[in-house]
Amino acid sequence: MRRLLLIASSVSALAVGALGAGRAHAAPVLNARIPFADTLDNPCTGSVISVTGEMHVLGHAVLKGTTHAGAELSIIGSGVDTAGNRYGVVLQGSAVLNANFPLVPDETVTSGVASATLVATANLISQGSSPNLVSHAVMHVVGHFDTGNATGTVDFVKAQCRG
Repeated sequence: MRRLLLIASSVSALAVGALGAGRAHAAPVLNARIPFADTLDNPCTGSVISVTGEMHVLGHAVLKGTTHAGAELSIIGSGVDTAGNRYGVVLQGSAVLNANFPLVPDETVTSGVASATLVATANLISQGSSPNLVSHAVMHVVGHFDTGNATGTVDFVKAQCRG
């Protein structure tokens, strides 16, 4: 389950970081559809699921003396585990970044505070008698650029095997 949530939250966080600066509006600055293939551990059955599908990443940024950026990620696909069970796979993640300084490319940040909230959901929906995995996590990270310190908390993690 950790890997499922890690994929959704990591890609969302990377998308926020990849948002091109220099735009003073919230129009999408990143909108990409990418083929997705990976293996995921299913904690409900102990099996490994081979997943294929499409990842859609959408991001935006607002820079007006400060920074507000966001990214959304969804992976929609299907998979088959090592026992032959079929699954519908839905991974979703979002990240919001707020900073008290503008993030500008090629500029070193030496002071200021940035905070990010990451939300990830991973669902493996069985198309047979295997249990479904339904999971959700919320995380926060705060970076203090003047001291170089960052703190993070996992505020909520819930995973259930249903069915």
